[in-house]
Amino acid sequence: RINNAFYDYASKATALTKSRELFIRNIFHELNTPVTKGKLLAEISTDRSTKEMLESIFNRLDTLLKELAQMEKISSKSYTLDIKRVPIIELIDSAKELLYLEDIEHNISNEVLECDFKAMQLVFKNLIDNAIKYGSNLQIEHNSGSICFKSEGKKLTKPLSEYTHAFNGSSSSFGLGLYIVKEILDMHKMDLEYSCKEGVNSFCIRASAGNSIGRG
Repeated sequence: RINNAFYDYASKATALTKSRELFIRNIFHELNTPVTKGKLLAEISTDRSTKEMLESIFNRLDTLLKELAQMEKISSKSYTLDIKRVPIIELIDSAKELLYLEDIEHNISNEVLECDFKAMQLVFKNLIDNAIKYGSNLQIEHNSGSICFKSEGKKLTKPLSEYTHAFNGSSSSFGLGLYIVKEILDMHKMDLEYSCKEGVNSFCIRASAGNSIGRG
């Protein structure tokens, strides 16, 4: 009976996973079609200002779709890391572009991080986005083997672990941002640390001993 119950549970779990994957693929397909058509319409538009506006909108939607697809792979544990030595300034610049930001204060020069660029840019994007949404005066600092995203704001009312679960009520204010951050850092064998001193919140990426933050 125990074996039968376990088999039934495993079968249902497998069926649920396949159903979820099919559902997500269908969503991406349905969203991708109008985005593609919109980009084509933008190309044939004769009015320059309208053309630029449409291109900006549909290119942004296309980027978001690709980002969602990547997040789905990461959350389903089907993403394979492509580890390279990446200049940290490139991760900051990529996140700025995704968030349409002009400038971010930082003390980064030629430091590099061994990571998967596409995955780590999501980490930087989400930590920067949260710092801006829920705080002010964002600064990114590198010190003592860590990269910290600092901003003035209210201290978290619960331990960080309460905010890094995908479907935990405590994480609602941060959406899935910190959950995705934690998932990606776990894949890299890195840690996410939080502290608050004198009204300044710090979310820090701390590399493992075998994956230190070094100079380029």
